[in-house]
Amino acid sequence: MKKNIMEYGWDGEWFLRAYDDFGKKMGSHECEEGKIFIEPQGFAVMGGVGKETGADLKALESVDKYLSGRLQGKRWYLLPQQCMDHLCRSICWPRR
Repeated sequence: MKKNIMEYGWDGEWFLRAYDDFGKKMGSHECEEGKIFIEPQGFAVMGGVGKETGADLKALESVDKYLSGRLQGKRWYLLPQQCMDHLCRSICWPRR
């Protein structure tokens, strides 16, 4: 399972969310928006995926880089982004 996740679910800096019915990636650097989702990163790390190659830490660094911010001195994370209907569009708030 881990081998398949690394082969088909690793996008270079983070883990993909899914593939749609047409084989298009969701949560990929290829998407104009909706590039990264927080859930696959945490699930992969908790499952030990990418530990041997450092992909786990790289995924967490990507979460910190693309999905985090500070509000009133506290760290917060944006709501997940979503690619739908082959139009990668963001549903996050606040919008950057």
